[in-house]
Amino acid sequence: MTFGKSSDKMKFINIHIPKCAGTTFTSILRANFKESFLDGRSVLSDRTFKYSASQVSEILSQFPNCQCLSDHKLSLRLPWDSQNLKVIAFVRNPVERFLSHYYYCRKQSETCFDLEAKQLDLEQYTEEVLFRNPKQDLKNGQCYHLFGREGEFDFGFLKRLIEQNLLMLIPLERFKDACILLEKQYPEYFKDCSFVKMNTTRRNLRHTDNQKLNQKILSSMEKDKELYQLARESFNVRFDDSPWISEYPYLIEQFDYRCSNLIELSNRLTYKLRKRLSQKIFPSSRLSYFE
Repeated sequence: MTFGKSSDKMKFINIHIPKCAGTTFTSILRANFKESFLDGRSVLSDRTFKYSASQVSEILSQFPNCQCLSDHKLSLRLPWDSQNLKVIAFVRNPVERFLSHYYYCRKQSETCFDLEAKQLDLEQYTEEVLFRNPKQDLKNGQCYHLFGREGEFDFGFLKRLIEQNLLMLIPLERFKDACILLEKQYPEYFKDCSFVKMNTTRRNLRHTDNQKLNQKILSSMEKDKELYQLARESFNVRFDDSPWISEYPYLIEQFDYRCSNLIELSNRLTYKLRKRLSQKIFPSSRLSYFE
């Protein structure tokens, strides 16, 4: 297979694997690419699980100004032979991702897409969706979303993409480092990757610290475990070989400072919005309902 033959214009593809900080990263992409950012979910009405390579090619041809495309429906099934693509995908410790999915669904309404998570406790749910009636998007679900097909997990192809600098596979715990790397490596595209965490979910710590249950979950995730390990190893090499690595202590300090400023600004705007809302609801009160 040949890559990037007919188009010199670089396009970034974010494969948004669920429960891997995709909402937070999408906000970074939207802030940096602005009108050249495209969320594919609003583009095609096709109900297939993942876009085909031809569908992705169609999207990019219909939106020639798009420089960044992000979607749950994207996978490695991409038009590699006709586009100059740079692909970004975050992956997560398989146990952490499974728990995140469970507790996210627990807080949803009764119309939640995964009612079993609301109806069963964690031990029962683990047994049901990983062993008794395995769900494709949970048991080795990260591989399922990344490759776009059940069981067809071509790690040789994955490694070639990484080696050719076409795919940046990032372990979630290196999120900040990935943001710094993108700023340094592609400064014309990623001018500021500071962020505020979004779509986070509280957990039951008793369940989270249940090592026996965690090991049971992990035992069903052999392919996701391999994927996660590959992400850790490949990102370590890429990051440690960066020409600016000696500047890292200064860069992370400055990045944290920018994130803190953004969080403070976000909190201030949220407070003002809530205060205005409360004054509309209780116009006679001198105190804000939210104070």
